[in-house]
Amino acid sequence: MRYIFVNKGSLLVSESDETMHALESVESICTMFETLNVLDSGSFQEQVDRSTFVGESADRNVHLIVIEGFFDDDMLSQMGTSKYKWVTGRRLLVETQISDFEIHARAIQLYHWLDDHRFCGHCGAKTYSHRTETALTCVNCSKLWYPRIQPCVITLIYKKDKILLAKHGRYITDMYSCIAGFVESGETLEAAVHREVQEEIGIKVHNLSYFKSQAWPFPNQLMIGYFAEYHSGDITVDGDEIVDAKWWGLDELPTIPPMTSIAGELIAEFSRKHR
Repeated sequence: MRYIFVNKGSLLVSESDETMHALESVESICTMFETLNVLDSGSFQEQVDRSTFVGESADRNVHLIVIEGFFDDDMLSQMGTSKYKWVTGRRLLVETQISDFEIHARAIQLYHWLDDHRFCGHCGAKTYSHRTETALTCVNCSKLWYPRIQPCVITLIYKKDKILLAKHGRYITDMYSCIAGFVESGETLEAAVHREVQEEIGIKVHNLSYFKSQAWPFPNQLMIGYFAEYHSGDITVDGDEIVDAKWWGLDELPTIPPMTSIAGELIAEFSRKHR
């Protein structure tokens, strides 16, 4: 059995960069958190019993233990536990290119689901984990709350051997990436591609081809990747979500997303086929 500890969207990492802790280390970790008064309630065994099943990794079951309250690395150091630190999910999964991306992504998504549904959205009563399903149930009105996924499209636009990459307004770096956006209610994936491209950079595309999908736990997206060929129009950024966009040759690419992201994979796949 392996356990992943999550607090406020960050994962507990040991000095060896291990995030999935074996049962023999879980007791000492839970004891540490009890000392810091940040466990929701109960002993080590109760924390294990209340953990949420995430999936399997290397033929071993992986469970999620959510740590309540707020504390930082300085508090851990004060307790003589400097061998552990908190790392944000985005940094861990995007910057360090950790193995077992899928199991960690699911753990973070389940954390956000548990955190967002502590109380029933129908009647306001407290929710509890369902005995047999990945669901939270309300003891008052019996309504079930399942993890929700938000579908997003992400598209690499190409024109002959050049690709269109854009700088998003939320980026604090000079990274350029693909055009992406949420699928709206009643909308097909393909319609979402056309709408997002038109809204964000003002051009039209055609010849869409599906690439692959990826769970993206920030907080609960399912990214569906496409290639799309340029059709017509001039680049006109919206100035809000997109602050710059241009055509790039494969030998002059800017800073791009890492291969842990589907954006990085889209760019790499196009480059592989057109070099």
